[in-house]
Amino acid sequence: MTENSVIVHDLEQGSKEWLDFRKVFFTSSDAAAMLGLCKYKKREALLYEKKTGITPVHSAATLLLFQRGHEAEASARSIVEGRVCFDLPALVASRGKIAASFDGWNLSKKVIFEHKLYNASLADYISANQDLPDTHWPQVEQALYVSGAKHCIFVTSDGIQGGKRVELIYKPNAERLQMVLEGWEQFEADLESFDVEDYETRQERTDDAWKQASAEFKAAKEQKAIYADKEKEAKQRLIELANGKRTKGCDVNVYPMIRNNVDSKKIIADFNVNADEYTTQSTTWVVR
Repeated sequence: MTENSVIVHDLEQGSKEWLDFRKVFFTSSDAAAMLGLCKYKKREALLYEKKTGITPVHSAATLLLFQRGHEAEASARSIVEGRVCFDLPALVASRGKIAASFDGWNLSKKVIFEHKLYNASLADYISANQDLPDTHWPQVEQALYVSGAKHCIFVTSDGIQGGKRVELIYKPNAERLQMVLEGWEQFEADLESFDVEDYETRQERTDDAWKQASAEFKAAKEQKAIYADKEKEAKQRLIELANGKRTKGCDVNVYPMIRNNVDSKKIIADFNVNADEYTTQSTTWVVR
């Protein structure tokens, strides 16, 4: 992503204007889903939302949970403000297409605030690791990037003074930020070619036969990954033992293989070739 100056938008979080803003920008709350790390939204579902502007309709129970979260957030922000002795107003900002809605942000102090309704597993993870899990750090990394803040006060609580509460001071991580920014670049490229009709017409199956076949496939895939790693390690040991010489033994052969690779992209560029004239189409069924 190219460097862009920060723009603070005069938007009330939860308003129609804010919801419209979220449809256009790449927001921090979607960063984990974009990277395929979110438990509640798949990357493909996010691509569909951004391509069509259609967002899911939440149930009454989910909306009630959101309301509890907003109330706890407001209370927790007040508690934190009283302790740090400066305001943390809720703001919305962007850098280019990368955006964030802040639970709190003091521009002069360069501190942001992020709150999540108390969750025991999240609280336990933070306490044990003094870090955020993969499901949460993408959002905070993106918020730190947009704001230019030096750290984030991350809190998961029930919003009650003296109640359930775990806090973490989270500081920027350059490697993680790179993953987020490069992830959005790839997401934007994938968005261009995303097939809405294919997504909408894809059948959904959860019957017993499908469940069994899916479970067997996933189990086999996990085993394949395990043995693939073991095979890679064994190959490397054999290459090292061969010590640069053609070697055979115990029905195993080690020898060099030289391949000549054709740079098709360079040929197309150098000779101004229309690649479409030489392109054929085939269909392969993918199982993931």
